[in-house]
Amino acid sequence: YNSKLTERDTEYGTISEDYINVDTYPIVVFKTDKTFVAGFTTYKAAQDATIGKSEDYIILFRRDYANSDTKMIGAFYNNVTIDLGGHTVETRHHFLALYGTGTPSNTKFGTINVKNGTITVKDSLNNTIAPVRLDGNWSTQVTYTVNLENIRFTVDSSSTSSFGAVGAANANGTANILNVTLTNCIFDFANSKSGTVMINVSTNRIVNATVYGGQILAGANNSFNFITKDASDTLVFVK
Repeated sequence: YNSKLTERDTEYGTISEDYINVDTYPIVVFKTDKTFVAGFTTYKAAQDATIGKSEDYIILFRRDYANSDTKMIGAFYNNVTIDLGGHTVETRHHFLALYGTGTPSNTKFGTINVKNGTITVKDSLNNTIAPVRLDGNWSTQVTYTVNLENIRFTVDSSSTSSFGAVGAANANGTANILNVTLTNCIFDFANSKSGTVMINVSTNRIVNATVYGGQILAGANNSFNFITKDASDTLVFVK
C-alpha cells in the first residue's frame, strides 16, 4: 500500500478542492480536529462576529504574502496557531494587533502561537511599527499570551521600528498585560533606523517577555534598545 500526499494535504488537514489554487488562496484555516474551515479572507471577515470566539484554529500560509492593511491579524478570544510555512509575510505597521473595546467575555484570552517564517514590517510614513501591538479600550484589565518560534523579524529602513506593545491606555486606566515568549527568533535590525526598540512599552501596558536563544543583528551605524520599560515590565534572556 502506497500513500501519496497531494498539494491539498497538510499536517493540519486537507484543503477543500475549491481552495486548491495557492495564488487565489495563499492562506487557509483549519480547526484543530483537521476540519477545513475556509480561506483566510472569509475567516477574517467573520472573526469579529462568531468565528474565532470559542473554537481553536490553525492559520497556514502557503506562499509569501504581502498584506496591504495596517494589520495582518486582529484579536482572538480562542487559541490559534499561525504557521508561516517557511514563507515571508510583509505587513504595514503590525502583524498581530491585539485590541478590542467594551467588556470582554474573558479577561484572559487564548494563546497565540506564531512559527516558522519571516515577518517584515514597514511603513513609508515613518510611523512607529510593531509586529505585535497590544491596544484596546477594554473596560477591565485583559491578558494576552503570545509565543513566537523560529521567526525572523526584519524592518524596513524607512521606518522607526519597535517590537512589542504600543497604544493607548484602557478607558478606566487599567493596564493590559502581554506575556510573550520568543524561541530561536532572529531580530534583524541591520537595515533599520538608529534608535530601534526591540520591545516598546507605552503607558498602562505591562509586558513580560522571555527570550530563548536566537540572535539580534544590528548594522555598524545603527543603535537599538532592548526595551523601553517601567518597573512593571520584565525582559529575561535564557540561553
